[in-house]
Amino acid sequence: MWVKWDPAPPGLSDCKALTDTDQIWAIEASSANVYYKSGWVGIGMDSDSMHAPTSTSVFDVKGDMKVTQPRDTCVAVLPTTCPAASLTPKTTARVNAEKFLYASDIRLKSEIETVTDPLQKVQDLRGVSFNWRESGNKDYGFIAQEVQRVLPEVIREDESHKLSVDYIKLVPIMVEAVRQQQQQIDSLKAEIRQLKQ
Repeated sequence: MWVKWDPAPPGLSDCKALTDTDQIWAIEASSANVYYKSGWVGIGMDSDSMHAPTSTSVFDVKGDMKVTQPRDTCVAVLPTTCPAASLTPKTTARVNAEKFLYASDIRLKSEIETVTDPLQKVQDLRGVSFNWRESGNKDYGFIAQEVQRVLPEVIREDESHKLSVDYIKLVPIMVEAVRQQQQQIDSLKAEIRQLKQ
């Protein structure tokens, strides 16, 4: 496997062959180490982690990870040799996987409270259809600036001040909204039964 940078990080050639050996390979870039060892890649890890990669993963990241290819730096992983690389910088990327797991163990949490006023929060959100300007593809979602006014905790801002929505955090709010709505429905049903008696 080969990796190509354009431009290359300081002190590293733009083309590097990664071989499946026990030799540790690392570069220093923005204070984040990138390691390759026996088919395992680690980013932002320390050298101790390199000596004992987990048996269930081939790619580990310590810290936040943004899957993009900025316009001023491109990275391509190639099956053969670097010179044949054709790099097309993009501002967005897509990740496909069988599943994404989120840490949720109660032992990791404190100050646990049920979501308050979930139905009103959901009613204050607006689902929209739209086209992505870069690709023209039609999609569905939210407008981050609108969500920020209702649920600022689910918004992230990158270095270019563009906003993203952490969609998974909307799930528990919607679950509690459905529960609250069902309680209202059950209460109305009970009132109707009493009126019929």
